Amino acid sequence: MSALAGIKQMYPKNPIACEIKKTLLHFRNAERSVKFLWVPSHTGIAGNEEADEAAARAVTDSNSSHKFNHSDVKLLIKDHIIHRWQEKWNFSTSNFHEIMPQVTTTLNLPSHRKNQVVISRMRFGHSLLTHQHLFSNEEPPICPACNTSLTVKHILLECPRYETARRANHLQQSIQESMTSNVDSVLQFLKDTNLYYCI
Repeated sequence: MSALAGIKQMYPKNPIACEIKKTLLHFRNAERSVKFLWVPSHTGIAGNEEADEAAARAVTDSNSSHKFNHSDVKLLIKDHIIHRWQEKWNFSTSNFHEIMPQVTTTLNLPSHRKNQVVISRMRFGHSLLTHQHLFSNEEPPICPACNTSLTVKHILLECPRYETARRANHLQQSIQESMTSNVDSVLQFLKDTNLYYCI
């Protein structure tokens, strides 16, 4: 039905519909008429059965010339790129991969600029608190409460020093949930623990 509607348009965008319209014009100029009929099912109608068989042969015929709509091609290319990107991303060991395992995930940012910076740094795992040692050529920081590496994940989920603030702000048990759907709570947690300006 949609194919017939496409042919009916004055200026169809689909190149196949354009070809059909050109052919129809050729028939009209030759004083021949063409009648289109829409039938709800192909079953049992000889012409439709033949069309189905021809379509099946065309798919397997290596010599057939397929005409693609430009939007179909764009969609195929986009899907292929996303698939390849996801394949490479699956082997990533970055902090960000743990937060965003699917490349098609959309992550929202707060509207306030400073909050955007803080959340972005937390998502990438590179904050002043955890990575300032790179600027001063020192050893990576150690958590004074736990004597373990100081990381964004440790601050948000593991360190017992911040357990009360973590509970008060209802932080999730996974870094992914905290840094995707719970960013307002993360920001409040950082303010409550006086870490906001250290990020």
